Amino acid sequence: MANLSISNVINIQVSATPSGLGEFNTGNLAIFTHETPGADFGSDPYKVYLTASEVAKDFGSNAITTKMANAVFAQSPNILSPGGSLKIFPLLTEQGDNQDELETIAAALARTSSITPYVGVLTTNILSQTELLAAAAVLQADYKVGFFPGIAAADIEVGGKLDLLRSGGFNRTRGLYYGLSSEGALIFAAAYASRGMSVNYSGSNTTLTMNLKDLATVPVDTTMTQTLKGKAEAAGADIYASIEGLSKVLSFGANKYFDQVFNLIWFCKKLEVDCFNYLAMSSTKVPQTEAGVDGLANVCRKACAQAVLNAYAAPGEWTISDTFGDPETFKQNITEQGYYVWYPPLKNQSATERASRKVSCQVALKESGGIHGASVLVYINA
Repeated sequence: MANLSISNVINIQVSATPSGLGEFNTGNLAIFTHETPGADFGSDPYKVYLTASEVAKDFGSNAITTKMANAVFAQSPNILSPGGSLKIFPLLTEQGDNQDELETIAAALARTSSITPYVGVLTTNILSQTELLAAAAVLQADYKVGFFPGIAAADIEVGGKLDLLRSGGFNRTRGLYYGLSSEGALIFAAAYASRGMSVNYSGSNTTLTMNLKDLATVPVDTTMTQTLKGKAEAAGADIYASIEGLSKVLSFGANKYFDQVFNLIWFCKKLEVDCFNYLAMSSTKVPQTEAGVDGLANVCRKACAQAVLNAYAAPGEWTISDTFGDPETFKQNITEQGYYVWYPPLKNQSATERASRKVSCQVALKESGGIHGASVLVYINA
């Protein structure tokens, strides 16, 4: 007797799981080097490293590229903590004006940004003012942070190249001042970048400030004086100085503090990726209804809650006049939670918005800041 297939009655199909983007990794650090690697580097435009010894095999132990890599991996914690890596890009050599010229950092950023993801940017040369500002303009428009040192006192004077980062609003380029030597300044930048980029944002109370941090392998800048410290502070350029014999980073906020800039990059990219995945990982669609929009808002709320958990944000008082939604609800949420997420009712959407299948969502987040110093008043009663 012939048997009929059960599929005549019941038909089972397995739906493939929609794919989404992975977490944005804030720990990837790039070095653009003027030094030529050995043959083992290969023909790719970059190579990924997880140890300094691997870099030494390709560039030699005396190369500034290797010395900077040593500083990167010597920090504890460092870029490996959030799952990052060091990516080294040899700069291209171009023929111009009858001589070989290295490509600029701005050009290198444009060339490599779509090749592989990275956030931090270092270079093995001390950049001129022109090249520094050109690179800063590129970085400001992207989710990247440059770490570029100045070595001359003129760099932190009003109108000096590090001060121009401040006055130009280039806060995604971190000015670092180190007057001891060019090599020392580059190693300082590498150590600073790795320590600052060591944050594991998925953890609890993990965000940091660079103020008063120790940096392994970096000699203290013995040229630092109180006068130079004041000029660096005014320019927003961080320094590595001796405080009563202890070597410490002093971090200044004239060009915003490093953690403000870096934390915001993480938060914006997390929102971007998580909202994308909310839409992309639906096997059907996210309906253009109140429930659908609230689902998107919940994604934003979860990102905000993580920002509070890792101490980037905290409950507090909203001190600027800009608000949205109901003002009292807005202020209550900021005071109690540290964030507020709101979207306008769909019934208020314009015909154009509805036809384009887009919705609006607004997020307010209260940064928690950090304590960098204190003033203590002592009362004595004899």
